[in-house]
Amino acid sequence: MLRSRPNIDALEEKKVEEFLIAYIAGGHIRMYPSFLLRDCRVRRSGFSLSETIIALLILSIALFAVAGVPIMSTKMALHSIRREQAVFLAVHELDELEAEKKQFSHQIATRGLRFSRFFS
Repeated sequence: MLRSRPNIDALEEKKVEEFLIAYIAGGHIRMYPSFLLRDCRVRRSGFSLSETIIALLILSIALFAVAGVPIMSTKMALHSIRREQAVFLAVHELDELEAEKKQFSHQIATRGLRFSRFFS
C-alpha cells in the first residue's frame, strides 16, 4: 500500500501552534521551530559601512595620485622651457661678447696698437 504524503499545511500549523504555546507559557524553555530560525541564519549580501569607507579611502588615494601626474608633467614641461630659454639667452650674450671683442680688436689693429697680451 502506498502511503499518502502528509499535508504540509497541517505540519506548518502544528509548528506554529507549538511555537505559540511555548512562547505564551513564558517558561524557561522556549521552543523556536526551525522554520522561524531559517530566516535568521540567512546571510545578507552587500557591503558593510566600514568596508565602504575603506574602499572610498583607497579610491581617493589612488585618484589623488593619478591627478598628480598631469600637474607634475606640466611643471616638468615649464622647467624644460625655462631652461631652454636660459641657454638661448646665454648663447646670445656670448655671441654678442665675441662680436664686441672682434670689433674692438679690429679697431685696435686699424689704429696700429697691439694688445695681444690682453686679447687673444
